Amino acid sequence: MSRIERQREQDRLGELVAWLEEEHGPVTDDELASAEAERREFESHFAEQGEQHRKAS
Repeated sequence: MSRIERQREQDRLGELVAWLEEEHGPVTDDELASAEAERREFESHFAEQGEQHRKAS
């Protein structure tokens, strides 16, 4: 992905966040913490899956 494509993606994400906050209000610290915990859980799960796959090969 080129630098321009990444910038466009970031711009679109920023627009989405602005629209969502306009519709539903700003994201709270609790919501951010919950989303980060979920992200870490997914990351851990996929790292474990990758490790199991490498061991099976």
